[in-house]
Amino acid sequence: MTADVLAMFAAATNAESFGPVLWPHHLALWQLRERAPSGGALAHAVRVWDFSPSAAGGYAIQDLAPVLWTLSAEGWLRRENGCYGITEELRARGERLLTTFSERDRRALRACAGYWINWSVMASKKPS
Repeated sequence: MTADVLAMFAAATNAESFGPVLWPHHLALWQLRERAPSGGALAHAVRVWDFSPSAAGGYAIQDLAPVLWTLSAEGWLRRENGCYGITEELRARGERLLTTFSERDRRALRACAGYWINWSVMASKKPS
C-alpha cells in the first residue's frame, strides 16, 4: 500500500521528481494515517502501517527505503541527478487509484500529498 500511496501523492501534486531524503515521506505518511477519515477505505488501508520512533525525531514507517528501491528497479521511478523522477506510468496508476476512494479520502490524500512534495523540495535544498 505504501507504493500505491506514493503513486497517488505523485498524481495529486503533479510532482516531476522528489529527493532521496526519507523524512518527508515518513512525515507525510504519518500525517496521512492520522488524518484518514475514520471508517473509510483509506483509514482501513493505512492503519496497518508499522511506524517506530525515529532517531531523527518523529516516526518512521518500516521498510520505506525498499519500497523506493523496488519502484525504481521496476521502472515506476527513474533515478536522475540524485533524485527519483516520477514516470507517467506511476502518475497514471496514482490517478486510477485516487478514483477508487471517497471524496473525503481523496481530500486527505491530496492534503498530505501537498505536505509531502513541499517537504521533499525543502529537504532537497537544505545544506548538508
